[in-house]
Amino acid sequence: MEYVKELEIAIKVAVLAGKKILPIYDSNDMGTMEKEDKSPITKADLVANETIIAGLSDKFPEYAILSEEVKDSIARLDSEYVWIIDPLDGTKEFIKKNGEFTVNVALARLGEPVLGVIFAPVLNELYYATENKGAFLQKDGEIFSLSVSRRDRPEDMILVKSRSHASGRLLDIIERANFKEIKTSGSSIKGCLVSRGEADIYPCLHPISEWDICAMDLIARESGAIMTGMDGVPLKYNKADILFKDGFLLTNNHIHQEILDIINI
Repeated sequence: MEYVKELEIAIKVAVLAGKKILPIYDSNDMGTMEKEDKSPITKADLVANETIIAGLSDKFPEYAILSEEVKDSIARLDSEYVWIIDPLDGTKEFIKKNGEFTVNVALARLGEPVLGVIFAPVLNELYYATENKGAFLQKDGEIFSLSVSRRDRPEDMILVKSRSHASGRLLDIIERANFKEIKTSGSSIKGCLVSRGEADIYPCLHPISEWDICAMDLIARESGAIMTGMDGVPLKYNKADILFKDGFLLTNNHIHQEILDIINI
């Protein structure tokens, strides 16, 4: 299946949500609140969520939806197709006004990601991919094919890490592997940097939800990267438990197992 209509609509709603986010981002009142898990949420999260779900539900009423900002329903487990959505990935970066946040829309079929859209509103960068069709970046009216780097030695490689999640364990891994350079970024932009060859490795060492990474996973795969759990097994989606408790590893696919071995020492 080529998912032409699905991609068209996913791009449309992601970009529209991004455009609705920007006035809130530029305002002095983001309407910041605290969720039950103590994580922040803003008016922008809710506006983006409403925009995306309305657009997807209208065109694909038979597809299930899993979104960070909607109460989960186990009925989705019986659906062949499920939209997996993070209306505003990087809320902490949004609040800090550093521009490093994205709108993530993915589609999974029987647990496998088949479509991914990531829109970075401040950067005006649109990343997208569908299964077996390659990954692309649209920026300033041009479309670029995405491809990972060819770097294959840790001392030549660039690791990108989270701006909001740091740990002593990660710092220890960085020291042992002796990477050439460390970059810091927020949200799914980290995975996009690997997909476009500007970074080589993105390790996540903390629990993370399906909606945070499903779109990034498919875009990475289609650019030639590999993304697995810390056991080396590709990730599955639309699970009863939406958390990947051990995180994941995304690399340019040249020495993935070697990096896993370093992490798992």
